[in-house]
Amino acid sequence: MARPDPNAIRRLPQASAPPHFVRARRDAAPATSGALRLFDAQGALDVDALFRLVDDGEVTLEGRVYGVGPQARFMGSAVLELDVDVALAPRLRAALSGDARARRVLEDRAFREAARLLGSQTPAALEIDQTVGGRGGRVRVDVDLEGQIGAKADAV
Repeated sequence: MARPDPNAIRRLPQASAPPHFVRARRDAAPATSGALRLFDAQGALDVDALFRLVDDGEVTLEGRVYGVGPQARFMGSAVLELDVDVALAPRLRAALSGDARARRVLEDRAFREAARLLGSQTPAALEIDQTVGGRGGRVRVDVDLEGQIGAKADAV
């Protein structure tokens, strides 16, 4: 059986959606990781210090809204970069990967950046998948975000 000629097959137009992109960088001098004391003497993570460190980190977020009406979904990705002491970086990477409180801090920053990007279209909830990596004194968090546009939070 002969294969059809690929040039004879009618092609569908490529899907398109307007892109969104936002980059956040703090103008003020960031807090140094040594001054923050991310870990206490017993090695426990200080969540408040982590919030401040993550807020000072540089974030690049990109994404698009796909579909229209009630089926519209935002899909995007973000990269958070943190500069810390080389000796502290492995402990911080481990905490960001394994501590549920640290994941919550990262999710909070990702949600706020998505809200800056989408404004009033910000989904009530985002599905967030995070991967922590980096080398040396740089900690890098790759975040995938997805959420339904127009979904409202349940009344509490």
